[in-house]
Amino acid sequence: MAQLPEFKRVLREDLPDAEGEWVDRLLSPVNSFNEQVYSSLNNGLTLGDNVVGQIEVKTFKTSPTYISNKAFTPIEIDWKYKVPPRAVMIGAMRASDSDAIITNPLSLDWRLTGPGKISIRFIVGLKNGTKYDASFIVL
Repeated sequence: MAQLPEFKRVLREDLPDAEGEWVDRLLSPVNSFNEQVYSSLNNGLTLGDNVVGQIEVKTFKTSPTYISNKAFTPIEIDWKYKVPPRAVMIGAMRASDSDAIITNPLSLDWRLTGPGKISIRFIVGLKNGTKYDASFIVL
């Protein structure tokens, strides 16, 4: 990841052609804002600090005929924020069965099913008759 450049305050001397008291009144909030943004970005601002999203951990078991019949009991996720969900992405961050962590790609079929309700209707890449622990990210 690229490093931020060294922070430099904008000084009155940097604007030799600007005249009047308005310059100081402008530079003070501009420098304050820039320092806050720089500090946030430089000190580990996380995705959660910037995006309304949530991580859901679910345990479920696929049916014995999961792959051939696409028989899957939907996984329901309740949106925990007061703002309405405008899910643009739901992804499986991690899934594991009793044997190992799944490393093959997973693809999800999901829908918004009501106010604050999200339903994962099918997950491509799972095995028949297997219990899974999965973490999903909703953005």
